[in-house]
Amino acid sequence: DRGVCPICDNSYCMSDSLTCEICVQSYNSNCITNKICQTCRTFTYLDREHLSVQSLILKNKEFRKYKKWEMAQNNKFLIFKVKKLLGSRIIVVEKETANVIFSKKGGIF
Repeated sequence: DRGVCPICDNSYCMSDSLTCEICVQSYNSNCITNKICQTCRTFTYLDREHLSVQSLILKNKEFRKYKKWEMAQNNKFLIFKVKKLLGSRIIVVEKETANVIFSKKGGIF
């Protein structure tokens, strides 16, 4: 029933967690404001040739179509916000395994 928040590293009770509307991950309620986690508030532009982007594209060929890349990260996740002419996607990658654990098209981002 307890977890460690990937943002603040504090232990918290799962009943006191909130889920971010953008990345859909659970965090300590103190790390979410207006339904958005502190991580998703820090997206920065990444060149498509960046190692993190290229690694993700190599593992998931479907991501090649996205031209604009932004990334935010915390202690556990790399969170990508990607865009192409007529679409966008959020991709959450677990740092430890480099696996995509969540991916969604469209949305509020």
